[in-house]
Amino acid sequence: MLWGCLSVIIYLSIKVVDAHKKVLAKVRQGQATGELYAYEAVCAVYFLVPALLYAGETATLSEFMAHSLTGSALHDADIREGIKSWFQGAFAGWRTDDGYSLSTYDTWMLLVRAVAALLEDTTEASRAALRDWLPPPAALLHIAEYECGWRGHTLGGVMMPLLLAKLHGERLGDWAAAIQVGREMDRWMDRWMDGWMDGWMDG
Repeated sequence: MLWGCLSVIIYLSIKVVDAHKKVLAKVRQGQATGELYAYEAVCAVYFLVPALLYAGETATLSEFMAHSLTGSALHDADIREGIKSWFQGAFAGWRTDDGYSLSTYDTWMLLVRAVAALLEDTTEASRAALRDWLPPPAALLHIAEYECGWRGHTLGGVMMPLLLAKLHGERLGDWAAAIQVGREMDRWMDRWMDGWMDGWMDG
């Protein structure tokens, strides 16, 4: 979806959003649990959301956030607990002694909050709320370094640390923070790619 025809991206995204609406309805009606569809809710942030942001489909993204487990995680504790279970499983629940992991539930929730913030109108109240939870550059860079899953989701400006850095600049006017994260991420990406290429050539 990220590298195809724009019209196809939009068409497929609408179908995916419709599927998420049906899943949310099943959970609301007690026919399924959030845990059952945790994988879909989690992965939507990694794939569907970037596609909609790149396509400029903010209306479709707003619809998704309003009618999905992903968006509902912001205000529904039961759904949050169901989604959290995915991060406690064997695939995502590991952590090394020196602090590396695939990703964490807390970081995923930060990304969901960031998407919601991008869709809000900018007001003094929204800026004040953003300042309360938006991590500083050092915390974003720590996530980028220690949560290895983001290296497999290097989705340009919608990669998690860069998307939150975007909020520092565009919503809070702190472009120094945004530039700090962007420059450091650029250096890290070069280092990660060099390491990957070296390993691939050696193999």
